[in-house]
Amino acid sequence: MRKIYNYILTACFALSATTCNAQSQFSSDQFIGTTWVPVIQPPVCIDTTSYTKSRIIMKSYFPKRNRSIVSYNNYYLSDTIPSAFDHSQVNKTSFGNYMIFYNPYMEVMTFHRIIKLDIADGTLILERYNSLRGCFEPVEYRLVKSE
Repeated sequence: MRKIYNYILTACFALSATTCNAQSQFSSDQFIGTTWVPVIQPPVCIDTTSYTKSRIIMKSYFPKRNRSIVSYNNYYLSDTIPSAFDHSQVNKTSFGNYMIFYNPYMEVMTFHRIIKLDIADGTLILERYNSLRGCFEPVEYRLVKSE
C-alpha cells in the first residue's frame, strides 16, 4: 500500500510541475521593437531577427557576397499549435507559449515554442524544428536592440 501511495504522490508532483511550467505565458507586446541574434551564428552569414507588432523580420547577411536576404512573416502567439494560420490574430496583442508565423512566399505556417524570454537579461530561447536533423531543438538568442 505504501508503494502505491508513493507512486500517486510522485505522479501528483510531476503533474504539478508540468502544469506550473505550462502556465507561464508570454505576450506579443514583449517582442515589439526587439532585435535578436543567435548566440551561435552560422559560419557563412550573420542572422538577425526583429519584431514589430505584426511581423517577424528575418535578415541574413552574407559577407563574402555582400548580399542580404530578408523575409517578412506575419505572426501571433498562441496557447496551442493551430491546424492553420489565423490571419485575424495578426497585429493584435496575443498571449501564449507558441509563436505562430506564416511565410507568404512558401505559403506555409510554422511555429516555435518559447522557452525563455528575459528582456532585462537579453535572453530569448526558442525551440524550433531543425529539418536537417529531423527534430526540435532549442536556439538561444542575444538581444541587440530594444525600443
